[in-house]
Amino acid sequence: MTFNYYNDQDGDLVIIDKEVLPSGMTVQIEFELYELNNVAVANVSLNVYKKRKQIERNTLCQSGKDGFKPLFWAMNKVKEFEEYAKTELYNPLPCYIQVYWADNRRARLYKRYLPRYGFELKNFGQGTMLYKKIETANQI
Repeated sequence: MTFNYYNDQDGDLVIIDKEVLPSGMTVQIEFELYELNNVAVANVSLNVYKKRKQIERNTLCQSGKDGFKPLFWAMNKVKEFEEYAKTELYNPLPCYIQVYWADNRRARLYKRYLPRYGFELKNFGQGTMLYKKIETANQI
């Protein structure tokens, strides 16, 4: 697994990976780990951009020219992150991957596509989002 990580300004751990697509666009995924009321979440941010200066952290500015390739790439990274969490992440709280959308078009796509991979609509106090429960190292 090729994840890099850093601590953001709030002290939360951010795990990141990116790849340049054949069109020249870069796809980047970030998992920001933090705790809500009684659960730990890894909030997923997917960015597709041509130049790094075009994006601000954790915002989706453009979809790119690659169609569904970034989404398929991201789903593979989510699977890798689940394996990474089993060996590297320690948290006594129940852990979830959290996916939110920037607009209604993405909401329809995510709500239709992601439940096939175990995601469910839930609300842990920040509104309804898609969540998938994952196992961490201390929960196995």
